[in-house]
Amino acid sequence: MTSPTLPFEILDNTFRYLSDNIYGAIEHHIKHTDLFNCSLVSRDWRAAALPLLWHDIKFSCGEKTVWQNSTPPNDQVWPRLSDSLVGERENASPGHIDRSSYLRGIEMATNHVFKRCVGHNLTAVVRILELLSPSQLRRIEFSLLSNFSEDWESHIGVLQMILLFLAQNIEDFTFFDKGNVPPDFEISHSIFPRTKTDSILKNIPKSLRTLSLRAENPIERHSDMATIPADCEHDFLNLTELRDLFLFNLRIASDQMEQSLQTWHPDFHTLHIVDDFCLIRSSLVLALADHCRNLRSLSLLRDSGIVESDANPSEYSLIHLIDSLPHLEALNLIFVATLSNWFLARCASQSDRLQHLEIEQYGDQLTGEGVVDMSGWKTSLKSIKIKSYRNNNLSLKLEMSNSFVDNVLLECKHLGVYAFGFNFRSHN
Repeated sequence: MTSPTLPFEILDNTFRYLSDNIYGAIEHHIKHTDLFNCSLVSRDWRAAALPLLWHDIKFSCGEKTVWQNSTPPNDQVWPRLSDSLVGERENASPGHIDRSSYLRGIEMATNHVFKRCVGHNLTAVVRILELLSPSQLRRIEFSLLSNFSEDWESHIGVLQMILLFLAQNIEDFTFFDKGNVPPDFEISHSIFPRTKTDSILKNIPKSLRTLSLRAENPIERHSDMATIPADCEHDFLNLTELRDLFLFNLRIASDQMEQSLQTWHPDFHTLHIVDDFCLIRSSLVLALADHCRNLRSLSLLRDSGIVESDANPSEYSLIHLIDSLPHLEALNLIFVATLSNWFLARCASQSDRLQHLEIEQYGDQLTGEGVVDMSGWKTSLKSIKIKSYRNNNLSLKLEMSNSFVDNVLLECKHLGVYAFGFNFRSHN
């Protein structure tokens, strides 16, 4: 008597609760996750689990691995895996769907600080990539850390291969330049601090819905960044399907960004910019207000070492922004402007969808004194954090008006977390 089974749709929906995005295919097998164990129960369960087990693969090429110390080293894992997947494809019977056909996301992380990359690791990765179809992938995440220029050239070559031949339907792309510049690299005067990484931007897919670009260690970012002219020939941000954009420490001119944002999807809703002295200006804020009316989350952040400048967004531009964005739910302004109670009063009375507000700045004008009308925040605000420092000095902390604090706590019915001045707590 055969044991009863469940319909595929029920198994699929159930297994999705077990499919954790932090694990790729290899981690599922090595750690014997619940999803992996379910795949061993029966053929039906395996058929439902395989697309989830092999949805993502994470290549860790270098000295460190994300797995436990007891697992095989990287120079054994990837050649063995590539042999297995290639052999499965070559010996597959008609109609058989092999494991590599389920792949939709690729993460590749390098970590070569003290020694060169093992060459056959990269060869194994390329063998696996060659099994994929041009329209198969949906997500790419690439993070590179190496002190060896030869490694950079080879890994950038792999990324260029993916972008040229396997990115037909890519929706989510992350590139993280996370290392120091090797001595034999020419310093770039455009988007990234390394010359050779800029070439990937020319091949960024136009199908992207989410784009994240990050440079960990920009060269002389505080003193030199604002004077470096951006390469205006780059049109990589002209993305008609873009909904979410995250930029960290990149050299992009504000006027270039203002032109590009006019091409983004009408439902563009998330923008996060960190530490870009060239980009965060009044003109960009005004352009966002005029062209990104469905923006829901905006974060503009600079390092605390960058003091007030004429390039900072004006208070007027930020007030115009909150007046123009009826769907704004989260606003983070960290050392990008010097705001006063004028901004706070306008925000409290007008931003009726705002759930999260965080402001940190130099200046002594943001105390909340006289801000009484909380009608905008009354039914929506869940968290608020405001910190100000006098005289561009992080040790001179400014306290908020007690009447303002009391009024917020009284009026905002859904407030959960707040920090006024330097008292942080949860609100019951």
